[in-house]
Amino acid sequence: MVADESADDRPDYPCERRREEADALPARHHEAAERPQYEPYDDGGEQSPQSHTDQREHDEQDQQHHEQGQDHTPKVPPVALPAVKVRFAASLGTGAPDLGRLSTALVDAERMGFDTVWFSDVPMMASTDPMLAVAVAAATTDKVKVGANFVPFGHAPYVFARQLAQLDALTSGRLLVTLVPGLDQPGERQALGIGEAHRGHLLDELIPSLRRLWGGDGEVGLPVRPVQDPLEIWLGGSGQQAVDRAGRLADGWLGSLVSPDRAGAIREAIVHRASEAGRVIDPEHFGLSVAYARESGDLDRAVRLRTRPPVDLGEVVPVGRAALRDLVGRLVDAGLSKFVVRRVCPVESWTDELGWLADALLDLQT
Repeated sequence: MVADESADDRPDYPCERRREEADALPARHHEAAERPQYEPYDDGGEQSPQSHTDQREHDEQDQQHHEQGQDHTPKVPPVALPAVKVRFAASLGTGAPDLGRLSTALVDAERMGFDTVWFSDVPMMASTDPMLAVAVAAATTDKVKVGANFVPFGHAPYVFARQLAQLDALTSGRLLVTLVPGLDQPGERQALGIGEAHRGHLLDELIPSLRRLWGGDGEVGLPVRPVQDPLEIWLGGSGQQAVDRAGRLADGWLGSLVSPDRAGAIREAIVHRASEAGRVIDPEHFGLSVAYARESGDLDRAVRLRTRPPVDLGEVVPVGRAALRDLVGRLVDAGLSKFVVRRVCPVESWTDELGWLADALLDLQT
């Protein structure tokens, strides 16, 4: 059996699948839509291959806490929120590698004024490796930032540090890095060579090693160091272990599938934990990956979103422009300012999709 990993260490990732059941979304949405029935899940990602007994115990505990209204996010005193710069990243889920499609999306995103283009690391699926996508972006764009969720396992720390340092050089210092533990899909641990290891603990060990290598303090020096000094590392997750890790080790936090109220509470908890560790995290460095639907029909083709504890999807998956703008506004009020936006269903035309997003959001970019 794999190491016991709490919800706190799993990323918020989808797996494409048609829904099987549906309920009505909250009436506050301007556009009628149906809501898929999603399994309770934690900080995102596909179901962990732990034993049915362990999973049932987790589910029973989560349900009990949910019914009792309990929240494991550490409670800390509220803090005054500084003014922040709101920025949007377009998540370019291009599926299997397609150079023409990816290049078109990159050119369009930069032309339309998005701050960042974003890629996700899904090792067991037919999606473009983010390191390769970043390299294409380096050759295709000049100004837009290029960010990605990277699963760092399967690489020796030196090799991983070297690859990211060179990607930062190729992008002239435009690389944004978020580390995630992966989806834990069947066969993923074996493919990445981590077996039953606790992935959160592996991140605890890896992050200081990366910083030493990038800073020139490793026993073996990198031949090419990052342009950015430091090359920052963001983390995700919304449970207690993830919050603690972000406070101790991260330069920023990028969560997913949490309500504005919970996102604000997580932000305050991370700031508090960082302070306890003698660290300060830039108030600009808190964001969220926002899944959205343009219309109700999107949810019939949606990626399957699972959260733990269960949440009202009307709070985290907006339908239509008005609902998307409203959610962003409430997240900004909660102290978040960096948003990766991704449609919940496959995109047919990136030019059309990015145009819709630009019209919906970019006037909010400050």
